Amino acid sequence: MSLRDLTPDQRELAQLISRISERHYFAEWMSEIEVQVWRALNAPQSREFALRLTESEVARLRELSVRCEGWIVFDDLQEEKFVDMADWLARLPSDQA
Repeated sequence: MSLRDLTPDQRELAQLISRISERHYFAEWMSEIEVQVWRALNAPQSREFALRLTESEVARLRELSVRCEGWIVFDDLQEEKFVDMADWLARLPSDQA
C-alpha cells in the first residue's frame, strides 16, 4: 500500500501527519509520529507530550479522522496505511485511547 492507494481523505490525513513530523523532527515520518499526533490531539494540556499542534491542524485532523473513520499508521512494508478506528484504539494503551 502507498499514498496512492488511500482515499483522498485518508491521503490528506497521512500528508498532514507527515507535515507535522517534518516541522517537529525534520523527518517525513518520524517513528511513532502517528501516536504522538494522536496524543497531542487528545491530550493537548499534558506536559508529557512536547508535540504542539495549531488550531487549524487540530480541526483538520479531527475532521479527516471522523470522515475516514480511522487513523493512519506507518508500516515498514506498506508505508502509510489506513486503520479503522476500532483497530487504532486497540493499538493504543488504554489510558490513551
